[in-house]
Amino acid sequence: ASEELEKEEQDDDDDIGLVIWPSARTMLRWLTGGATVGSAPEVVGKTLLELGAGTGFLAKGLIEAGVGRIFAFEGSAAALENMRKEMQALEGHICPMYWNWEESSELPADVPLEEVDLVIGTDLVYLGTA
Repeated sequence: ASEELEKEEQDDDDDIGLVIWPSARTMLRWLTGGATVGSAPEVVGKTLLELGAGTGFLAKGLIEAGVGRIFAFEGSAAALENMRKEMQALEGHICPMYWNWEESSELPADVPLEEVDLVIGTDLVYLGTA
């Protein structure tokens, strides 16, 4: 029974990056001026790095709002594959990339960190080693 429960929990974890979570919608509203709480940083024309990009919902919304480019990192292979398919039309603006920071704390070398203006993340979930 314990092994079955563990397998079921793992299956649930596999779907985490394939869901649009409420905090992604809230972050999009806040960064694009639609929220009334606090003042958001200016993002139009900026380069962002998004941790835990999942479906790419937030990245897509931000590009549509005028963000210049987003490095959209995801640690789930299934979610990354899905995001790449969904974001093909925005290639060059959204750069879907794999980075599982539980496996390595080193940012992938092909990211020009000096060009990144802001790092964002919503609903960051740690599986396995947490």
